[in-house]
Amino acid sequence: MKKHAGSRARPTKSVLVTGPTGHLEEYAEAARRAGWEALAFALLWIEPRPFARAELSRDRFDWLCVASGSSIPWLESAISQVPSLRATSCAVVGTRTADALRRLGFQVVIGPCADAAELHATLRSGAAKGASILCPRGDRSEDLARSLRGDGLEVESPLAYETRALAREDPAPESTAVFFASPSAVRLWHAGNETARRIGIAIGRTTFEALLAETPASFFDTISLPAPTPEAFATVLAHLDLEPTP
Repeated sequence: MKKHAGSRARPTKSVLVTGPTGHLEEYAEAARRAGWEALAFALLWIEPRPFARAELSRDRFDWLCVASGSSIPWLESAISQVPSLRATSCAVVGTRTADALRRLGFQVVIGPCADAAELHATLRSGAAKGASILCPRGDRSEDLARSLRGDGLEVESPLAYETRALAREDPAPESTAVFFASPSAVRLWHAGNETARRIGIAIGRTTFEALLAETPASFFDTISLPAPTPEAFATVLAHLDLEPTP
């Protein structure tokens, strides 16, 4: 965590919770348990894409990589049309996504990983050269598929969902901190909000890197959760030092 001399704690500890989509209230409640005022301020919504059999060149893959729970509706539709996909070994980011895949009948072999970078590193050492990978993705998130192709793996990355910006006319209220669950949310925030007097909290490494990259309007402090869970969010908030650095 970086510290800056002269920063002041606000009298009331409040955090804007911008995501994750579909689970925002769980993270807001975690913040309240930690003694913070939590303000829901969604920036995005997810539009699932329909599965089309023609998107896949085969009925079987060696691995299924799932980096976002937003891919689950697409996968549910996919296995209804191509049941053989259910036999594919899974590498997964996130406990909630891993549980959803198990409920659909998939076997989670790698994960739940903390983020896409950990999934990539683990699969790179575990997959055979030239292995076939199914990697459903969002319209703003092809980095994982690109990295896997760079490792010599045969990757198909059909579009499973699209990320849409919410049209918000209300300005972001004052807060001590802002919690982000995706790089897309970070970019949307910086397009129209003041940040300098706030703390930026990222759900994981990829989002944290997006926070650090937004140098034109950087937060005075940036933090990443140790795990992408409401419990980790509550722990970070409970131990967050808001006192000025001497």
